[in-house]
Amino acid sequence: MFTRFRRVIEARGGTVDKFVGDTVMGVFGAPTAHEDDPLRAVRAALAMKRELELFNAQRTLSLKVRVGVNTGEVLWGTVGGDRPTAMGDAVNVAQRLQSEAQPGEVLAARTVMRATNYRVEFGPEREMHLRGRQDAVGVSEALAENATVVPSTGDIGPARLVGRASELARIAAAVTGAKGAFVLLEGESGLGKTRLAAEARDHARRVAPGTWIGLGHAQEGSPLPLGPFAEIVRSACKAAAISPGRDAAAEAASTRAFVSEVLAATVAGAAERSNFAHLMTRSMGQAAGQGPLPGDATRARTETLEAWERWIRGLAKKGPVLLCLEDLHWADPATFALLDHLAARLRDERVAILATTRPAPRVPGGFERVKLAELPAAEAAQLARELLHRDLDPELSSFLVDQSAGNPLYMEELVRFLRQEGFLEGNPARFATRPDRLPDGLRGLLVSRIDAVSAEAREALKCGSVFGRAFWSAATGTLAGHDVAPALEQAGRRLLVERAGSSLLPLDEEFHFRQSPLRDAAYSLLTKKERQRLHGRAADLLEPLIPHLGRRVLILAAGHREAASQPEAASKHWARAADEAQGQSAYEEALASAREAQRIDGSPDAAICAIKALNVLGLGEQALAEAESLLESTNLSDSQRFRAQRQVAAIHERRGDFARALEIDEAILADPRAAFLHGHILRDRSHLYYRLSRFDECLRDAAELQRRAEAAVAAGGGRASKSELADAISTEARVRDRRKETEAATDAYRRAQQLYAEAENVHGAANIRNGLGIMLMNQNRLPKARVEYEAALETFRESGDRWRIAMVLTNMASVEFQDGNNEKAFAITEEALAIRREIADRWGEAMLLSNEGMFLTKLGQPRKGCDVLERALELRRSTGDRLGVSVILERLSEARLDRGEAAVARTSAEESIAIATELKMSGTGGLRKQVLGEALALEGRGADAIALLEPLAAGDADIAAALAAVRFAEGASG
Repeated sequence: MFTRFRRVIEARGGTVDKFVGDTVMGVFGAPTAHEDDPLRAVRAALAMKRELELFNAQRTLSLKVRVGVNTGEVLWGTVGGDRPTAMGDAVNVAQRLQSEAQPGEVLAARTVMRATNYRVEFGPEREMHLRGRQDAVGVSEALAENATVVPSTGDIGPARLVGRASELARIAAAVTGAKGAFVLLEGESGLGKTRLAAEARDHARRVAPGTWIGLGHAQEGSPLPLGPFAEIVRSACKAAAISPGRDAAAEAASTRAFVSEVLAATVAGAAERSNFAHLMTRSMGQAAGQGPLPGDATRARTETLEAWERWIRGLAKKGPVLLCLEDLHWADPATFALLDHLAARLRDERVAILATTRPAPRVPGGFERVKLAELPAAEAAQLARELLHRDLDPELSSFLVDQSAGNPLYMEELVRFLRQEGFLEGNPARFATRPDRLPDGLRGLLVSRIDAVSAEAREALKCGSVFGRAFWSAATGTLAGHDVAPALEQAGRRLLVERAGSSLLPLDEEFHFRQSPLRDAAYSLLTKKERQRLHGRAADLLEPLIPHLGRRVLILAAGHREAASQPEAASKHWARAADEAQGQSAYEEALASAREAQRIDGSPDAAICAIKALNVLGLGEQALAEAESLLESTNLSDSQRFRAQRQVAAIHERRGDFARALEIDEAILADPRAAFLHGHILRDRSHLYYRLSRFDECLRDAAELQRRAEAAVAAGGGRASKSELADAISTEARVRDRRKETEAATDAYRRAQQLYAEAENVHGAANIRNGLGIMLMNQNRLPKARVEYEAALETFRESGDRWRIAMVLTNMASVEFQDGNNEKAFAITEEALAIRREIADRWGEAMLLSNEGMFLTKLGQPRKGCDVLERALELRRSTGDRLGVSVILERLSEARLDRGEAAVARTSAEESIAIATELKMSGTGGLRKQVLGEALALEGRGADAIALLEPLAAGDADIAAALAAVRFAEGASG
């Protein structure tokens, strides 16, 4: 271990002074001094912690290191002819700090904090009394190098921001304001987006101390799931001294623990916090474990968005929050969806999100756009003076302004090149010799800068560029064939790269090129053949990590396989990533990965995955068009064709066209080649039969599903098989209830409840209690219905399943209304509505508004009822649920009839009947036709009303009464 520590210290320009027992003393600034020796010392201390973590992981140990860091004057020399050593009070203080540090802590004196000038992130400062000293010493824990600060450029003077005063003022006002702010900084490469964002973070630190600041980058080439947000969380975990662990499961567990702690400020229930934490880790592509996952894909998506929103609100409970997301033009679709959501929901919090992007077709909604242009000539000349720390003669000034064309990064690199190559002299600065030629453009200047470092550093940068702007030390060393840590230290001193605040690959230190054009320049030094070879080796390196680190690494490997001209392997990786994301209900990510596989080789499996994702994301028309196009292909296997047909059925079901969905399912079931899908299709068909009120067929399918599940249970299928059996029995119970077969329904519900209990499926058992509540409510046994609903509600509140909470509340409101507790019914409805809106459930919101409108109509307030039902109808139409539209139109026709609006009541009733007829709904048209008959009578069309109602009157007392009323009004004999 001491050998590793020596290497760490010496690689950062320090000297090992001595080893004493289990202690190592490192000295920076002697015998060779550097202007940043305190920073080098802290970097070495943090690197020693990382080195020990790797040492522990390789040997399954749990050793900890304590480090003390101090700076000050020392006596450097020999004692008794021995080798030189450092002596003095500064050394003693460092030793005392090391003794007082906690295991795993790097404890730094206040003098170190000041000397590092914000380049290191420290914990809260505190006073400490050290042995042998009268006065207390200010100390703080060094947490991580702060990669967000743009330091002086050293060789060409301090890089003070020039020419962006108005843009910085707009951004600064936004990020430190009293309300939420969402800003998109947009501009071409080299215009200063990264620098402006860094200035905004520094401004927040000065003006609003205590601001929680997060920085994340999107990864070019292979868009990682929620890449910038995932990096922010990883960095926050590291700052909280939470170890990422050795594999994906350990990393996900530590991440869940961290986000749960933050969520505690906004989520009271432990179970709901756990659910949100699982959803967040899944959305970042981390291992999900066995946590809860909403069964409905749309709910999983909306609850994931809410989880992130609650987490950020939790951060805001402690103070202002600033999140910076760089290179958004490379971000995945899920990142844009989350940004859209946050911009709409967090305007009441002290939360600012600042994103940078090159001009791109997609930008997040709700963001103020700040566009950067080239600097005007006067400001470009001022920037040149700032870089050289002196005035310029007119010839040199004009040359620099013309050549840079107002691009700040080009100006900086051009000035650096001229100075380093000896083309400048004097004060004011002027040409010593005017260059005959310059490197070609900005990239040429950056290449010349890379060429100026050692051969080892140049090779490390070239190998690192293969991974992208973000790369990893050990992985890059594997590509280079040797340890690149010293080379990266040199590149860091030359301001070519910087350490990241966290690492995507646990136990491997992550670095970033300081600007994207620097990465591009390094990559341009590789030949096409070298690129392909190194990308292939990078994939070889990453693929063994996939089982441990999950689909984030799978996505990276896919990009490398494609760059290595191995499209078949790349497509397989993308398709696998899409399947895994879909299995975790990460549908934006699934769609993006599936599109990559389709782009490479037109993969039918990926196309099927994309179709499902589109349907879940509410893009049913596009999903149907793509499915129909796919089914026209002659290259599909039987398996692919049947799976595509099943997706078409799912699209029609989601649109409310249950009859068409049923036709497709039955065609699949009739084909013996689709036997592998029959179990799934039977379940789908039983639900469709229920929705179509075809109860005999529904019971038949439920019985077959029960038979299959019973056989699986008998064969030792375990809890999953018992849950499947309970699902089938609960379907039977719902049918029995609808048929008023109370005893049989109750018995089925109880059997399903027992099976769910044996399977330890608390959600299934709670669903049964909700079903029993519905049955009891329909029997007007309201007190017993309340008991069942309250028990179900308690379970769902404990688990945090907000969709089901709203579902049960909806039923409880109906109980209270039936019992005459109108005020309580409306209060419960409002609570359920608030949840539906929070989770963006338009279908559920429409159902609640429909119930509320019906309540108002029955309470003698048809005008208010109509207004609410109109809103419900608009929402339900937007979901594509035509059956739901038919039901709301039925209720709306009743309300309009109560207001005496016969013509519009008739129109609503006719549309409702037309939809129900088209969907082949059986046993549901009586009330609609009764309303239509009454409307016809009010319009003076009594004969038409009688002709409509007469065939229905024999089996329905309400219709018979309506018919009698029409006949009386018409003067008919009856």
